[in-house]
Amino acid sequence: MKHILLLFSFLCYVATSSAQIKRNIEIYPYMDTTHSQFKEIFIFWKSYMDELNLENLRNGAQLNKMPESLKKYWAESETNAFDFPDLAYTYLRSKGSVWYTNDNEYFLGVTNRGNNLFQIKTLFNTNREGPFKGFPSVMLTIYVRQTSSGLQLENTFTHNMNSLIKYTANNITYYYPNDYAFADSISIILNQRVEQFKKGFKIENTKPIIYVLSNRLTDVSQLFGIVYNYFDYGSVANTIQGGYTIVNNMVFIGGGGENYLHEILHILLSSYERGSYSFFEEGIATYFGEHVGKTYNEHMPDFKSFLAQNEWIDLTQSFYGYFKNPLNNRNDTLLLNKQTNLVQFRDLDSNYNFQYMVHAALCDIAFNYGGYEKVKGLYLCKADNEEEFYKCIEDVLNIKRANLNDYLREYIHNKY
Repeated sequence: MKHILLLFSFLCYVATSSAQIKRNIEIYPYMDTTHSQFKEIFIFWKSYMDELNLENLRNGAQLNKMPESLKKYWAESETNAFDFPDLAYTYLRSKGSVWYTNDNEYFLGVTNRGNNLFQIKTLFNTNREGPFKGFPSVMLTIYVRQTSSGLQLENTFTHNMNSLIKYTANNITYYYPNDYAFADSISIILNQRVEQFKKGFKIENTKPIIYVLSNRLTDVSQLFGIVYNYFDYGSVANTIQGGYTIVNNMVFIGGGGENYLHEILHILLSSYERGSYSFFEEGIATYFGEHVGKTYNEHMPDFKSFLAQNEWIDLTQSFYGYFKNPLNNRNDTLLLNKQTNLVQFRDLDSNYNFQYMVHAALCDIAFNYGGYEKVKGLYLCKADNEEEFYKCIEDVLNIKRANLNDYLREYIHNKY
């Protein structure tokens, strides 16, 4: 009788929650859903995801702080160790907006790992309109432990820590797998570069940084229980990739090694308030750090050649791209409607992002003009869009927008 009542309440819960939250979740059809332990874990997990989804949608899929109401789902050891204890979410947050919480979920199963520990496997499929609708977005593995006070979530990364090597150098703690050839002498160089930038930008004390690295970012993501995500498996090339999360001061590097400054610069710069226009921060991180494994100077020959071969690109109109239709008319409308189909300024034969490099070149000009202070002045101008950033360039660097295309091209041609 008890099992019947539990099953009835379980089904009522699923029906009621679905009606309220509009989050679709299905269970793998061959699973034994009658077991009381399964129902308890499933309800617990679904409750957490429903609440996370609501908070995530309220914040535009860019949660930077976990609400206290969600922390109750997590083991105290996780909330003590991390400001935002859901490390799978924060890892995906490092890649941009996180929409998987509202995708169609296919609950694949629960496995008993002993010692009151259970392992969940679940899959999310994209339900947003577009060419990728229906494709898998994320597959997760996460742990749930039965305690005297109820069920509690534990991170896969926490369980993987025992198999990782830990090394601390000053303010940075590295975690890496046994098969990674770590060079502590190179990590010392990274600390020197960090201190040099902090001194130049006048950044005081910063929180300790957790630096997780491996030979591939795919391997790093799996350390966090992300068996698959749509950022991975996009290329057969061993491209260097990275990411960061401010809330937990974590950096993720695949293939870039123990001296990769780019992502750390984002964390250091987070102590300042800037506008929502983010490309100049990427330019700073590219100029003083690196981009897809190469320094600014190493990228410059290809970037310089690309600009020379594409005279139609007019940087007085946009740093990003043109409307598709008036592509051949340099005097057409600026990019005011972000929903319009765009042709980006990008060298498809290179391994860099044009927008990062052009803003790194602006950082180069600012640094050449007035050192760190001039770069800092341009960064703190707080532009919220491209139009406002053009105004910042005029105010801080005294370069008129009408002259900017020729000025930047001549600067690069003469210096490099």
